[in-house]
Amino acid sequence: MSATRTPEEQLAAYAAVAWTPEDLIEVRALPTQRDGGPRPSSFWTRAGDLAGHAERLAAMNATGLNVYAGILPRLAEGGTKDAETAAGRVIWADFDAVDPRAAWKRAGARMPPPSMAVNSGHGAHLLWALEDAVAPGEVCGLVGDVAALLGSDATVKNPSRILRLPGFTNHKPPAAPCVLLYADPARRYAFADLRARVPAAPKADAPAPAAVAGDGDALTERARRYVAAIDGATEGRRNAEAFRVAAVLRNDFRLPDANAWALLCEWNARNAPPLGESELRAVFASGAKYARHAPGAKAAAPRRESRAEPPPAISTAVAEDDLADMRHEVEAQRRGERRTLPLPWRRVGTLSQALRPGTLCVIAGPPGTGKSFFTLAIARAVHAALVPWRYLPLEDRRTDLKFRLLAMLAADYGMIEVDEDGAAAREAALAQYGASVEEMAAFVCENPRVGRKDDNGKVIVPPLPYETVVGWIARAFEEGARVVFIDPISQIEFDGRDPWKAEGDFARRVTALAGDSGATVVLVAHTIKRGGRNAGCPLTLEDIQGSAMFGRLCHCALILDAHDPKESTVYRAGDMQESVEHNRTLTIAKARNGRGTGLRLAFRHESDAPEFVELGVIAPKRTVKAREKGHWANE
Repeated sequence: MSATRTPEEQLAAYAAVAWTPEDLIEVRALPTQRDGGPRPSSFWTRAGDLAGHAERLAAMNATGLNVYAGILPRLAEGGTKDAETAAGRVIWADFDAVDPRAAWKRAGARMPPPSMAVNSGHGAHLLWALEDAVAPGEVCGLVGDVAALLGSDATVKNPSRILRLPGFTNHKPPAAPCVLLYADPARRYAFADLRARVPAAPKADAPAPAAVAGDGDALTERARRYVAAIDGATEGRRNAEAFRVAAVLRNDFRLPDANAWALLCEWNARNAPPLGESELRAVFASGAKYARHAPGAKAAAPRRESRAEPPPAISTAVAEDDLADMRHEVEAQRRGERRTLPLPWRRVGTLSQALRPGTLCVIAGPPGTGKSFFTLAIARAVHAALVPWRYLPLEDRRTDLKFRLLAMLAADYGMIEVDEDGAAAREAALAQYGASVEEMAAFVCENPRVGRKDDNGKVIVPPLPYETVVGWIARAFEEGARVVFIDPISQIEFDGRDPWKAEGDFARRVTALAGDSGATVVLVAHTIKRGGRNAGCPLTLEDIQGSAMFGRLCHCALILDAHDPKESTVYRAGDMQESVEHNRTLTIAKARNGRGTGLRLAFRHESDAPEFVELGVIAPKRTVKAREKGHWANE
């Protein structure tokens, strides 16, 4: 075995074994410790271009970041989860704290020669290249069985697994080089041959639930109820879900280890099949070390878990370190984990802070103003920022939303038309932009009322209680969504004696979910219909349809109105103003975290394409010329 010399050469040789040049791979740079140190970073590239990033990765590695890549290709840019992986071309084994020569010898006794070997710095990675791409589930099933056969790490088998890239320093103390020792892209194996050679690992017995010390105390019971709402998982998702449960118990609730372990075992029994004790112990150990939230987040400030629960007590105690939460948030901000996401329009984004973490944003307007396209433009900007999101359409089918996305990419309203003459244009646009639509469509959910039929095959329109939508938002946040869109809220059921009270409860619960998760909820709403003299007045916060609590509790409200083309004067830099023609006016009706409340912006909505062009902040008709150079809203 011989090592390739330069990082660029090592990356090229590694990629030739692990992927095809067209495979989309995730490259991830992480600090050794989760808290402190350099900021993590990720990007996606074609495997054939990986070697060209050697200089960039070396610079990141020099700052203290460890360099990894997802060993299975990703379906789309931004993909990081098991469900977002594509078919794989290698089987791998990760030997922790084992000399590469010993690992090679151990594998040689039971497996054919590996196609590639890497000295990870504190162990060894062996990889067997496959002749053809194989589905993630089959690949990972064989990886788990190989680990059982060779005694390598049994937890390193999920589809989204990342492995260290050679040519860089492993900063885990003591720092050591990660080096490619051997690579032969021509040495490939039929998956069926390897599968026949490696016996299926015996199913590990799940640990029996242990007794809980102090069973019945309030904190433990709250933790038990919280975990009871987390469904069990099947193979491919069990480790990720188990980690989530372990982090909640050990970090968020700060339970004693014995109680946390007992509740994790109770939850594990619902998996199909349950995790074995060794795997569950490994996940349990990682739960506190790599938890996402502040320690004690759910123990110190529990959320109301049902409307029947008594109101929380209000403490008068003085905290020992009253700046700890601020320091924690600043560190998250420094790492880029907490940031306000940009909108497609610079002025609106800056003035409204609409996508600030932990906030509720309402987008409202009369029918026919283009609210859904306006909202999808925001979703497209979120997607471009490489953060996860979810879109729940309640008026349209998921297919309709995908054609709307196609219309935006093709800049052609014809993409939403269904006449026979437009089929050819649709087909051509789909061929050109289909890949981009597919990437974004992964984050669009199906309308829950679509495709429902009774036992006789008759189409039914089931109710959609607001509690169901609240639960969907909570699950979306738990799965990592940074922004969720509900379009429109008028399709949600707020039944009962007092629908206004139900809408207020919905607004309060959604606001609490956003604040607890550090994400953003975007609700699309209609405005009330005016008549008489008030029909032509500018829309305000009070015009949002439904309970006044939507306007009172939201952090940002954007109201879009359509009108015939008209001229307005807008501010320009350098103490200048300009007259523009516009057919849309956007009012920042509320901006709790920005300074744009009350400002109106001129927009032009293109007649043949779903595009909204921001033209500027509208100057009041009666205004005294500002002394400062230009208007602050134009900065």
